[in-house]
Amino acid sequence: MSGVGDTVRYKHRYSWFYGTDLDAVLRERGVTTLIVVGATTSVCVDSTVRDAVFRDFHCLVLEDCTAEPIGATWRGPTTTPHCSRSSCSSRT
Repeated sequence: MSGVGDTVRYKHRYSWFYGTDLDAVLRERGVTTLIVVGATTSVCVDSTVRDAVFRDFHCLVLEDCTAEPIGATWRGPTTTPHCSRSSCSSRT
C-alpha cells in the first residue's frame, strides 16, 4: 500500500533494476544506500541487491523483513563479494 508522496514502481523480472527506471530515479534523488526487503530472498531480493552493488549502491538487507517459501532457507549470497546476510557494500 502506498502513501501520499510515495513513488510506485512495478517490476517484471527478478531484479527491481531490470527494465525499470529505478537506477535513474535513485541517482536523481541522490540515494546512495538501499534498505532491501521482500519475499523469495534467494531470487528477487538477491537479484536486486546484486544489481544495486554493480551500480555502486550500498545495501542493507533486513533479515526480519525477508522470506523464503515454506521449507526453503537462505544462507546469504555465496558468490557476490562484499555481501552478507545482514548487509553488503560495493566498496572494499
